[in-house]
Amino acid sequence: MGASPSAQSALETISAFSNEPGLGGGYLLGRKPTDGNAPPAGEQTGGLGEQTGGLPAENGEAPQDADRLSASIPLALQVSIAALGGKPTPTALRRVIVELCELRWWTPRELALVLSRKDPAHLSEKHLAPLVREGAPERRYPDKPAHPHQAYRARQAALPTEEDEAREGGASQ
Repeated sequence: MGASPSAQSALETISAFSNEPGLGGGYLLGRKPTDGNAPPAGEQTGGLGEQTGGLPAENGEAPQDADRLSASIPLALQVSIAALGGKPTPTALRRVIVELCELRWWTPRELALVLSRKDPAHLSEKHLAPLVREGAPERRYPDKPAHPHQAYRARQAALPTEEDEAREGGASQ
């Protein structure tokens, strides 16, 4: 699936800025380079850097956590996250949360870290709970919203059984 023209344009702009020496770029979607142009030897970029709002110093999370989490996020979705800015609209933030939940299970803490939000509890109360009520993501522990290991993912369609596949195969022959 290709990116929309506006997403592609945003990606090109962000890529150009992040790779342009002297403009303060070079780390929009990755670590701040040590020499101004290149990441430290052997390190991958792709994490969330300071220009996306940074990581709140008071939350005690290491930048490596954001780098580790964002490594599996597709670049187009990283662009959407970066475009949210410091005060996104609830609609924009929830759209990105749903897109993230299509990738895997996410704890509120992980979502807050990746989205550069300070308070996982606020994210749960103001965004995740309404999304669950609307039927977007599902809870790992649906009967225990405050479960200490609660996580969210996009609702999964029932996988076809062997019996379903056999029936479909017989019907098309």
